[in-house]
Amino acid sequence: MTEDALKRIEGGLAIILPAEYRNFMLARGAGLREFNKACGRRLAEALDLTANDVLITNCTERKPGSGTADAYPKWWQTFVLIGTDGGGGYYCLHLDGTPGVWTIGSDDDGEAEKLHGSLSDFVEDQVKRCQEPPNV
Repeated sequence: MTEDALKRIEGGLAIILPAEYRNFMLARGAGLREFNKACGRRLAEALDLTANDVLITNCTERKPGSGTADAYPKWWQTFVLIGTDGGGGYYCLHLDGTPGVWTIGSDDDGEAEKLHGSLSDFVEDQVKRCQEPPNV
C-alpha cells in the first residue's frame, strides 16, 4: 500500500491508522498482493490488501443494523477492521496502538478476542495457511 492509499483510508474513516499497520503495509503491502495472486486470493479473504477493501469493509460494518455494530456499538471508535474470517468475524487493530490483532463479530459475546501479538505474526500465520492445500 502507498502513503496516498493509507491517507485515503484515514480520510475516509476519519481515523489515524495505528503505526504498526501503516509501517507494515508500506513495507509489505505490495509483496502481499503479489503473493495473494499466487495463492488464488486466499490471503485476501483474511486481510484487506487495498484501500478500497479496507474502506468498504469498515463502512459497511458501521451501518446501523450490521451485525458488528449491533454486537459492538461504536466499535469504530476503538478499532479499524483489516480483514474478515469469512464467517461474520472481523480482524482488527486497536486505534490507540495497543499491539496485536483482535477479532470482533456479530456472533460473539461482545468482547474482543486477541488472536496474535502483532500484525506481523498474524500475517505470517495467514501466509502459512494460504500455502496449505485447501480442505477437500
